[in-house]
Amino acid sequence: MRKLARTIIFYFVLGICLFPYFQCAAGDGPLMVEDPWPPYTIGEYGEPSGGIAVDLTREIFRRIGLVPRLELYPWQRVLKMAETGKVDGIMLLMRTKEREAFLVYTDKLFTNMDRVFSNRKSHSTPVRTLEDLSDFRLGYVLGYVYGDKVDNLLAKLAEKAFAAYTSEENLRYLVDGRVDFIIESRNVVQGILSLHPEWAGRIHEMDIEMETYDYYMGISRKSKYASRIKDLNSAIAQMKSDGTMDRLAGGAGNR
Repeated sequence: MRKLARTIIFYFVLGICLFPYFQCAAGDGPLMVEDPWPPYTIGEYGEPSGGIAVDLTREIFRRIGLVPRLELYPWQRVLKMAETGKVDGIMLLMRTKEREAFLVYTDKLFTNMDRVFSNRKSHSTPVRTLEDLSDFRLGYVLGYVYGDKVDNLLAKLAEKAFAAYTSEENLRYLVDGRVDFIIESRNVVQGILSLHPEWAGRIHEMDIEMETYDYYMGISRKSKYASRIKDLNSAIAQMKSDGTMDRLAGGAGNR
């Protein structure tokens, strides 16, 4: 009887000791969110099935001993939840002064560049610069950051600028002829076309010079994990040094 009691006590204490580990392994770590954004996040709202941002987020947190929970929501909701502290952070985004009010940024993950896409190979009016788009209908994603030049163009276009809620919707506007041009990352367009091969041949990249920008991970200032920013940056530096960043990003950045 005493041996049985000691055995029960042993496994009880062992369970208490291991509970935090199993709790984390089951996905009770930091809640990181993003919007549906192939190839960075694959899937609809809810848990993503994969993607570059998903792989990077999991590996970064793995290196500091944490297992993140990952979920997809509409982009405006993603920003609001990070601002209010309902989530711990955002997997991948650009850095702005407005967002710095509620986010602590990691070091840069990689650099990218947007492109201009059209639903036709040529236009009656020559299109060689961003300024040439002022006579056309332009699609963009609400809440995304495009830089000062594009923001000024969107303000000038006014009613000729059409806001989509997701990159896929933005691309659909172009295919359906609701807009003449859209601004998107080449990687995003290629990711969406892999899901909609019927759109291939109907979308054409324009030779227009665009600004480059950096992508970061953002941690909510209201999250307890904001105190781990140095650890996250150390993990990112290790990943860049050992080649993991390049391998997982898969050429997503235009370095």
